Amino acid sequence: MKKAGATLQTEVNTEEEWQQLLSRPGLIVVDVYSDWSGPCTAMVNTLKKIQMEVGLEAVDYAIARNDDIDDLARFRGRSEPTWMFLQNGKVVNLIFGADCPFLRKLLINEVKRVQQLETPKWRLDVHERAPEEDIRWQQEEAIRRALEEEKQAKEEAERLEKYERFMAQMMVELCEHTALVLYPWVFKDDRGRPLTKQQRLTDGKCMAMRLKGKPPHPDWPVRYPYESPERDAVNVPIRAINDVENYLISIITDGPLLQPEAAEVPTYDMPYMQRHVYVHKPDPEIEGDIDREHPAVWVPPQARSKVHVFKTLFPAYMEKNHPYEEPTVPPPLCAFKFEASKFNIVRDAYELNCDAIEYFGVFEFDRPPEARRITSLPEDFEKVKYKTGNEIFVVIIRRINEEAFLAFAGIEPFFVTEVEKEVEGLITAYFPEGVEDVMPLTPPEEQEALYEDEGEKEEEEENDEEKE
Repeated sequence: MKKAGATLQTEVNTEEEWQQLLSRPGLIVVDVYSDWSGPCTAMVNTLKKIQMEVGLEAVDYAIARNDDIDDLARFRGRSEPTWMFLQNGKVVNLIFGADCPFLRKLLINEVKRVQQLETPKWRLDVHERAPEEDIRWQQEEAIRRALEEEKQAKEEAERLEKYERFMAQMMVELCEHTALVLYPWVFKDDRGRPLTKQQRLTDGKCMAMRLKGKPPHPDWPVRYPYESPERDAVNVPIRAINDVENYLISIITDGPLLQPEAAEVPTYDMPYMQRHVYVHKPDPEIEGDIDREHPAVWVPPQARSKVHVFKTLFPAYMEKNHPYEEPTVPPPLCAFKFEASKFNIVRDAYELNCDAIEYFGVFEFDRPPEARRITSLPEDFEKVKYKTGNEIFVVIIRRINEEAFLAFAGIEPFFVTEVEKEVEGLITAYFPEGVEDVMPLTPPEEQEALYEDEGEKEEEEENDEEKE
């Protein structure tokens, strides 16, 4: 522990030096700092003046590096000054910041309190949080919890999105498949014995079967093959989602719909589920045991349940026949607009980053849809005979890497956006489907006259509407 005679400043760097400081009597003001930030040098002169006013013996000044002192570990990583007031080894006050007037006032009040032998408002061990610390800790903890909850919510939303993508794909792929689980009592007679020698293998076990549905009966109300109402849908199932489950449930609960050509199909008085019911008789030795009826089979009630059944009961089949890879999320879109004077630089950036280009267009001016698209390629613009100088270049790219983005952002566009909805709006406005390039065939003067005539017509129409 070093002490400079002129300033009475004590330097504390180790655990041993810290314990020595705590053992000293009297009032000590400690500047707690981290090695990377250093002590608060701006306050040194203020503390010197206060020492001269109240007397050198009234208060000591120390600087404590918290990097190797356990009691001060909670202050590590802070950039603002921390002032700890010690009296006889206990903390009697603590403040944060470099507010000289406030620190001066507080220090003088503490010196007077000690000189008048008054008891401090609180006394704490150095490892405990002071009231000011506790308030800050609660605020920081609330912020930390909020950020953690936001992070967890985002991760949960991403997990749910992945789950829904998987479910959507599997429901389409398994639209003609379903499962049937037969319970153990299906294979036994009224006396509880296996019906056949082969069925002894299933004694006490369930049997799960994968089924592929045939085209339903013509009278079945759901159309087959399925026609999606969304014309542009990519994954269109051949059979409506949940239809194969509903069809199987209808067969086993209500009975099958007979095909017209099926003349020799046996008929029953009741459906399968009613014919095969397991009745449990209560065991008198088991308290609370009652009569129960159990169904013979179980069928997934809808497609989502079916996917989980296939994943659980038929994992090898799913891995081999229905492997799933998480689709790659495309890089975000970015949009830029450039003036005609930037053509040469835009053309060079286009050629170097053609893999990132989604849309490119040269327009007569920046007012869609009135402004026609002159060309969709930079090299074609060079062939344009009549140029006005008012043309603009609209470039939509995928941000496949930072180089592609910076290549266009560094050309000083007069407009740029990375907001997905704004970019999609620009694509709709500037690049509608079916619109072709229109190469100007008249000089700029005639084009301007043409636009003036169109403007006059618009004004006349507006005036006519106002008169009406």
